[in-house]
Amino acid sequence: DDVSISALVEFADDTRLSWNPGLGSWANGVSETDSPTSVTKTLKTPSNPDDYPFDVVISSLADRKLSSPSAMIEDKVTIKTASLRIEPDYRCMDPGDVEGFQAFDDEDQLVDVTWSVEGQGGIQSTGLGSASYTAPALGGAASLKVFVVATSKETPSLQGRAEVDVGACTCEWEVATNVGINSGDYSSHQFGPLLQVPLALDFFNDSFTEGGSVFGFNFSAGQTGTFETDGLGFQIQLTSSLSCTGFNDSSDPDNPVSVRLDIIENNGKVVRGEIFGTCGIQDSNNIASGGGLSPYIMTFRSNNRTSFERCYVAP
Repeated sequence: DDVSISALVEFADDTRLSWNPGLGSWANGVSETDSPTSVTKTLKTPSNPDDYPFDVVISSLADRKLSSPSAMIEDKVTIKTASLRIEPDYRCMDPGDVEGFQAFDDEDQLVDVTWSVEGQGGIQSTGLGSASYTAPALGGAASLKVFVVATSKETPSLQGRAEVDVGACTCEWEVATNVGINSGDYSSHQFGPLLQVPLALDFFNDSFTEGGSVFGFNFSAGQTGTFETDGLGFQIQLTSSLSCTGFNDSSDPDNPVSVRLDIIENNGKVVRGEIFGTCGIQDSNNIASGGGLSPYIMTFRSNNRTSFERCYVAP
């Protein structure tokens, strides 16, 4: 894209400027301006998304000793890519369910958009950057995959997408440690009061050779946010011989193992979130050779174990 950048020189007889385009380039290829005191240049921005953000720096070439003490030597403009995101970015819905979606820019402001659906179901605008989506009937299918799309009215090339599963929603989990990445598509949870802890989450792969449990988080159906309290536990079998275990215990502040849970979605039936912490990698003889402590991150989408029809069922 082309971006216009202006500079105004004040408090200096010498109005020369040096223009550093950063990772961009100037349309006229000129890097220095003699006059007038107010100048506008056209910046050509790079096409590689990895180049963002970057700074454009404009510097005065005036002798500081001959300028006003309040004169500014240089100024900069940060160039970043525009973005549009939809919240929530995923929902698991039953046929006929209604869900609200909102479109935000990178400054968390609602955006004037046009709403559409890739797939089935109906969507209706409910105000600036807001819409209501109604999930369709399955028509004999076990599930349907739908995408809710928001397109910026000001910049039609800017879009945000949210994923919707209707019917039998899939479950999934992935854990990354120093040992590697483990994953599977069986993940179920259950809230108290039948349990001695507020929440238990179990996750396994198809053959039950990898997987584990998370337990003790003090929250209930419908709550979202960050949870980090005493008594939280995390355990996973990484390989046939290696496991990774962590817990929270404030009575031992020097103990580096920890568990923190960020819940992104929680309607009781489906819980989606991330778990962070440090765990101790062990074999059957306690600490594994070359293992020790490892940071970990787990992402998961889990089904309430009382309603397996909404999720993958392990054999």
